Amino acid sequence: MLIITIIMFLSGCKEPIRTYQLPKQTIYIAGLQQDQVLGWHAPSYWQVQTPDNMVKERYQLASDSGKDVGITLNISVFPGNVGSQLANINRWRAQLQLNALSIEESNSLVTTNTTKSGIEYTRVKLSNTKGDAIDVITMPFNGKTYFFKFTGKHQTLNTHEEDYMTFITDIHVENHD
Repeated sequence: MLIITIIMFLSGCKEPIRTYQLPKQTIYIAGLQQDQVLGWHAPSYWQVQTPDNMVKERYQLASDSGKDVGITLNISVFPGNVGSQLANINRWRAQLQLNALSIEESNSLVTTNTTKSGIEYTRVKLSNTKGDAIDVITMPFNGKTYFFKFTGKHQTLNTHEEDYMTFITDIHVENHD
């Protein structure tokens, strides 16, 4: 057996080792490009407000007569995956003076869906006994996490939920200039 191994080793390929230079290729995963962002169109009765340093856009909802109805939509965008789902839910619960939940308890609050253009999102709806409510959509996209936080009185949010969800499901991909 040893003699066969030596013969095979000595009679192996005598060609020199060759290397090749190939041009670099750009590969786009799932068709995403770094210059793509999410785009949306707010209804005309959502009045644009001045955002702060953590908020990309802020809207105050108004009635047909222009009166503030007590609902705010804050849109924030952060690089990467910001906080765990549990940490985010418990932060929002704390804003409503609610106790923190375990991961098992928090999982029952989360629903998942997609926009009309196929972008996946999660939704968490919270309210307290005082009637305050928060409805948050979390939408990871292209290395960023978008948060759409709808806040106000529970009953008022329910009244405007259809417009809010139409706004969310109409979110689409845009090329950033």
